[in-house]
Order: sequence, then structure tokens, then C-alpha cells
Amino acid sequence: MVIVVTGETDEKALGVVKQLLKRKDLYRYDVSLDWKKAEHNNPPSDDAGLIASTVEEFEVPQGLFAHRPETKLGKAIWKWANLWFNYDPRDECDYRKRRIMAFTLQPPLMAFWYFIKYAIGGSIYSLYVFLASIVILFVGYRPRPILNEMWKAFTFKRYAELDVRRYCYDDLPCGESLYRLWSIKKIRCEGGFKEVEKYMPITPWQVTLIVGAIMGIHYFKMWIIFGVLSATVAFIVLVAHIFSRYLDRTTPGRREKRRLKATEKRKRQEIDRELIRKWMLRNFDLSKKTGEVYLDRIPTPPDLQSKVIQKFRINYWTLKAKVCKPFSK
Repeated sequence: MVIVVTGETDEKALGVVKQLLKRKDLYRYDVSLDWKKAEHNNPPSDDAGLIASTVEEFEVPQGLFAHRPETKLGKAIWKWANLWFNYDPRDECDYRKRRIMAFTLQPPLMAFWYFIKYAIGGSIYSLYVFLASIVILFVGYRPRPILNEMWKAFTFKRYAELDVRRYCYDDLPCGESLYRLWSIKKIRCEGGFKEVEKYMPITPWQVTLIVGAIMGIHYFKMWIIFGVLSATVAFIVLVAHIFSRYLDRTTPGRREKRRLKATEKRKRQEIDRELIRKWMLRNFDLSKKTGEVYLDRIPTPPDLQSKVIQKFRINYWTLKAKVCKPFSK
């Protein structure tokens, strides 16, 4: 598909192109183009920057593609080599790199990963469950059986669940209180069963608050006053620092430097755009269109650095096409 892009300025037109080429992943783009519209020279997208398009269809010979392994051993190697990737390799070279890593670095790294995951990660996760259960109990909620939950955390059977409360909202009718709830028991009564809820008479944090307030008032009067004064001074210093940085950015000298820098940048961009326009007029006229691609007739860029880069890329892709066939999708 060939698309003609326009914009009020070159920068806006270039922004349209960048948006079209922005990828979600290796195989998908952010913008979805309608090929049927493009084939009839209609804008293939709702973007106002696309003004014309055309589509040229051709077949690629099957021999130009690589094929996935078909044997059991080949399939097993394919699976192991792509274990750490969310997408298949692009071509044979990409697959070779993955196989090299799969049989050199991947085994010790996998062993190290399992050690990190279970010996270290599982220990940290189970420690979190223990500490979180203590905190939950402290603030007035009943935790789940702690030892059982710690074992599930160590073996990652809890996955990424962080809630350690025994009674969650899903287990109770809408509007029921969870705070201080210690147990829910069903007892037989006339006509069936009814639920009996038991609550904590007082929570640990309430006891701690009462005792701490009494001790704090008695022993830490001066420390409380010192803490309030320190926080006030720190706040004043922070506000003064932020205000001084704002004044520094808005002084006339700084504003003038930024203006001159922006002006110089615009001048360089105008010169570069004019060179590109002239070069495109010389090299991309429709009269120079050919029926096949000739690598020795590709227009050379206007500057020496780009010429060297182009020469390198053509040689690179010519060689890669021989040794790295792409996998068909």
C-alpha cells in the first residue's frame, strides 16, 4: 500500500507518518488501515492527513520463506528456544540467536530464576503474608489461617493475591460489615438455619491508641512540640526552593536564550527541508519508475553520511535475504 500524506507543515505531516508506523508489538500497528478503501484511492483511515492511496498486489514465492520444524525433536527445540518470548522469531537468523541462547545462557538462568522465584521470592511473599496477617489483625480484621497461607505463598499457589482477610466482601451479603468480624456460624433454628456473627469486643489498635495516648501525653510533650516545629520549617524551606527555581526560569536572560535557541533550530530545519525537496524532485519523478527493483539504481541520499549508511544497509539486507529467510505468518 502506498499512501500520500499531507499536513499544514512538514512537522504535522511527519507526525501522521510516525503515528502510522507506531507499533503495538512486532506484528501489529496502532493504526488499522482499510485495504479496500486504499485500493480505490480513498483515504484508508479516518485521519485527515491521508489524502490518497493505492494498492499493488503480488505473490511471494514459497521458497523465500522458512518453515517451522515438523519433527517432535524440532518442535521441542522450537518451544524451548521461544520460551522467553511472546512472539515467534521473525526469520532464521532470529531463531538461530534464540537457539544459541537457549542452549548456553538459558539453562543456568532458568535455574537461577527458579531459585530467585521460590527460595527468595517465595520466602519474601510468605513473609509478606505473615506480616500482613499481623497488621490485619492489629487493625481489626480476622486473617486467614496464617501457616496455611504462608505455605501457599511460598509455592505461589496464591498467585498475586495480596488480601489476607478471612471474611471478604464476596462471602457476605451486600452491606455486611467486615470490621471486627471474628466468625460466622450457621446454627439450626425453626425453618432452617441462620447465621450468627461474632465480633471482637475491642481491636488491638484501639488498645494501643489508648495506652499510647496516655503515655505520650505524660512523657513526650516536648518531642511533640519539636516535631511540629521541624515539619513547619521543612515545609517553608521546600516552598522557598520551588519558588526560587520558578523565578530562575522566568528571568529575562533565560527567556532570551531559549528564544534564540529555538530560532536557530527552526533555521536549520528549513535548510534541511529545502535540500530534501530538491533531492526528491530529482530522484522520485514518476518517469523514473521501473517494473522491478534494481539495487544499483536506488537514489543516493544527498549527504555523505547517509550515502555510507545506505550502502551498508543494502549490502546487509542483500546478504541477509540469502541466509535468513523469514517465517511465514
